[in-house]
Amino acid sequence: MTRKKRSQTETYAEIPTGGAPMRKRTSLITILALALLAATSAWSAGTAVGQDISNTANVTYYDANGTIIGNNVASNTVHTTVTQIGGVVVAAGVTTGNGANNTFVNYAVDIENNGNGSDTINFTVATSAGWSPASITVYNDVDNNDAYTAGVDTLIPAGSYTTGAILAEAVFDIIVRVEIPNGDVAAGGAPNSVLVTGTSVFDNTKTGSVTLTTTANAAVLTVDLVANDTTPVPGQVITFTATITNNGNAGSSDIGCSNLIPGGFTFVPGSIVLGGPGSIDFVGGVVSGVLTGPLAVGASTTVAFQATLNSGVVSGTPINFVQSISHMAGTAPLVVTDTEPLTVGAGSGLTVSVGSSADTKTPGDVTSFPFDVTNGGSINDTFDLTSAGGAAGYVYTFGTDATCSSAITDTGVMAPGATATFYVCATVPATAGDTTTSTITITVTSAADVTKTFTSGNLVTTVTAPVLGILKAVDLANAAPGDTLTYTITVTNSGTGNATAILISDVVPAFTTYTPGTIQAGFSGSVAARTDSANSDGARFNANTVSAGDDGMVINLDNASGVNKVYILSYQVTVD
Repeated sequence: MTRKKRSQTETYAEIPTGGAPMRKRTSLITILALALLAATSAWSAGTAVGQDISNTANVTYYDANGTIIGNNVASNTVHTTVTQIGGVVVAAGVTTGNGANNTFVNYAVDIENNGNGSDTINFTVATSAGWSPASITVYNDVDNNDAYTAGVDTLIPAGSYTTGAILAEAVFDIIVRVEIPNGDVAAGGAPNSVLVTGTSVFDNTKTGSVTLTTTANAAVLTVDLVANDTTPVPGQVITFTATITNNGNAGSSDIGCSNLIPGGFTFVPGSIVLGGPGSIDFVGGVVSGVLTGPLAVGASTTVAFQATLNSGVVSGTPINFVQSISHMAGTAPLVVTDTEPLTVGAGSGLTVSVGSSADTKTPGDVTSFPFDVTNGGSINDTFDLTSAGGAAGYVYTFGTDATCSSAITDTGVMAPGATATFYVCATVPATAGDTTTSTITITVTSAADVTKTFTSGNLVTTVTAPVLGILKAVDLANAAPGDTLTYTITVTNSGTGNATAILISDVVPAFTTYTPGTIQAGFSGSVAARTDSANSDGARFNANTVSAGDDGMVINLDNASGVNKVYILSYQVTVD
């Protein structure tokens, strides 16, 4: 819309008048000539083009006697026609504004024809400094209220910004709408300048401009992640603290936080500590959640947690922890990250895992206990192997197989993270009694750092040996010649170990004669008749001796808790 200039002050310049006397040509006549030259001018940029400017000079003069000769005699009239000049004034009542991301700031701008004739003023609207607006739109302020009125003010298409022909001193009113973009473009406190420049079509050397400065109101969050030690060694617990600070010009809330625990580290449960309201947890390998805030301008809050450097990570290995935060800055989340680089230091460490701590063996067997050694340090290391304790007759050695066939005294060089299985072995003495025990402990020590050591609990070997008892019985304590005697031999294993390949033999006593076909033999509960010959049925008669276990059938006795722990052999003789 165009309108008359709101106020105008016109200034006129006055040309002063003046006069000078004139001399008479004869001495008798004195003529006083007073030339009053009144040249009056009323020029200004506002004087309309085509205006005729005219004026006439007058003179009054006297003779030597003082007699008026000419009174106010007019000169000829001169004329000047005012030509057109261009002039442009671009102004805004308010030239600064601010707003949140993804909102509009409106400016009312006047474009005035400050020339003295009708003119068209073309104008441009463009960013001259700072961030780039999401959009700049220009509307004709139809209702002339210096504010954007939706549905009333009309959009002026970009590229055709012009007032059209407007009279001298007329004003063309526009609304410039600056859309503040998201926070990744327009950070809180950051300004943008839009320059509105008008140019006279009549005289393109005549321009006017105004700068509109828009400041984004938004939170500007930074994050600083710090580890309490940036050269950790395996097994060390590291505390990480992320400090979030609002350096913007508006508060923030609901700040998302995320930190993926990288390989080589293990999160310490229950170690999360918050410096303000929020909910952070460890889920799926990530320390994540939301700080609800609000976080005021200039304020800071923290998120702290702990992680342990795993065993076996090689010295010099770089490991980065990345703290990420996000908050809404307009319609899109703005993500900020900070990386804390760590380098694994040189350090020793070990982990020992013992298999079974109990073994059961019979005399003559090899008792052995397996254990796994892991180099939990960050450097190559060798681990010494020693044992303590053991019952008399037991000699313990270390090896890489279950019988310790090749004795060793250390693990040999192991790379960081390497795991190997070793054994501690001894042969159970033949003299070891049933249920006797031998107890030892083993110690594994880093050669690079003797403070890194492991001592096992008790490793116990229990001997399981057979203990056989033999009992012979006869059915008659008194017998006459010709009477029949029945002999019964019972062998019982009362030990915890099985007995193998037992041999029972009984010589037929003097003054008696073996009764053929009378042998009975078998395990308790299954005693049956046996032949006299050696046909592997569990007993025989040979050379005046009744025996079991030498006829081709091997007889084994279970231990005391077994079923076949008793073997019975019986036969008959006749008293001579």
